[in-house]
Amino acid sequence: MSVNFDDILNFTYKISIPRQVGSQGHETVKQMIIRKLGSVGLNVSLNNFSRTIGSERINFTNIFARRPNQKTFSVNKKILLCAHYDGHKSGACAMDSAVCIAVICEFARVLPNTVDFDIVFFDGEEAIGGPWDSQKNLNNLSGSLYWAYTHSPDDYSAVYLFSLWNGNIGKQKIKNNEYATESDLAAKYYQRLQRNNKLLYFDEPVFSSQVINTRVQDDSYPFKKRGYTVVELIPLPFYASHHTELDTPDSLNWDFIKVLTGVTYKTILDFHS
Repeated sequence: MSVNFDDILNFTYKISIPRQVGSQGHETVKQMIIRKLGSVGLNVSLNNFSRTIGSERINFTNIFARRPNQKTFSVNKKILLCAHYDGHKSGACAMDSAVCIAVICEFARVLPNTVDFDIVFFDGEEAIGGPWDSQKNLNNLSGSLYWAYTHSPDDYSAVYLFSLWNGNIGKQKIKNNEYATESDLAAKYYQRLQRNNKLLYFDEPVFSSQVINTRVQDDSYPFKKRGYTVVELIPLPFYASHHTELDTPDSLNWDFIKVLTGVTYKTILDFHS
């Protein structure tokens, strides 16, 4: 099977609604994601937990999915595909991260049985009760913190984090970010992503050979601190509509997203099937 980009586009539009934690939109999107994952043949379970933020106890739900009776070929093959599904107060949050959810759901439909993958969509990535806490993450990254520390780096050969998929070709690029980790295996994944970018879309560079060491405030951070091999699929610098009311499906550069989708899909097949 091949990736159906129309399905990615259509599901992105459906779930690009305001969805702050605890809102009706948040619950609506959660249920749409559960149905979508079920429709492509995955078993879905909910990972409920709570966390005290300020003086309030907040309930969260991570969405976990896996193929029924999926054969585990090797611990060196199993991967985790992940993104967050809650939204910022600014609005529809299409690039942050509705489109990433839609891409992962489509990958779940088309990846062959030889690819052993889990999916988790994190709750509570966005800050609650105040500005983003960039030092101790006391009010953000709730779902990824909980998942990373209730599982083991030995569970997965790689964690693929999808985040903020939007940009202009040649300007926003994905780079090997070694902040909090120096993984030779992750470096090989980034090298293959760059190679596949040149192979499939020679004149449309979205993956860079540059290695950076910058703390990016996203769900990769807890996994890196815990020692997982992380492939951080986040274009830098952030596109201008990030955390604004302009982050709608109509503002997405779909040509840019097609390149990201095609290159990432081929790289997963190269390494993990």
